Amino acid sequence: MLGADITSHRCAFARQAKEPFSDETLAYIRSLDIGRDEHLLRSLCIPEASIATYRICCTLLKEGAARGLKLKELADMVLREPGLEYSDNYGPLCAGDGAAALEAITGLDGERPSTLERLVAMAKEKADAASSAVVLAKTEAFGDAELNAFRGLLHEYVSALLAERADSL
Repeated sequence: MLGADITSHRCAFARQAKEPFSDETLAYIRSLDIGRDEHLLRSLCIPEASIATYRICCTLLKEGAARGLKLKELADMVLREPGLEYSDNYGPLCAGDGAAALEAITGLDGERPSTLERLVAMAKEKADAASSAVVLAKTEAFGDAELNAFRGLLHEYVSALLAERADSL
C-alpha cells in the first residue's frame, strides 16, 4: 500500500522536515539508482508489487528533491489525512480520473487516498488507456509506461505546488 496513516509518520512534523535538503543529502538522493536497486531486489526474490512501490517512492523522492521540495511536502503527498479536504489541484478522485485503478492498486474501498495514490492511479489509467490494456491487479508490476505517466503527472503536481508556495511568500 502506498499511502500511510498520518499518525505513523510523526517525522513529517519535525522542524527539520520544513527545511531544504542539505547538499550532501541531495547528492545522495541523486546517486540512487532505481534500475540497479530493482535488480538487487529481484535477486532477493522481493515480490514485484514491492519493487513497484520502491520504484514509485524513489521516483517521488528523486523528482521532488530535484525540484526543491522539502521532506514535509513529500510526506504530505504520501500521508492519508482522514477528514481533511484536499488542498491540491487534483482534488478528490472521481470516476474517470483513476478510480478503477485506485481500487485495484490500493483496495481502499471508499477510504480517502493520499495524493501519491491518486497520482499513481491516474498514471496507471493513463498508461493503460494509451496501450489499450486492462487495468492490472495490485500485485502486478508498475511498468515503464506507468512510471513515465507518473513522472509526467508528478511534474504537473510539483509545478502547481511550487507555484502555490511562491504565491504564499
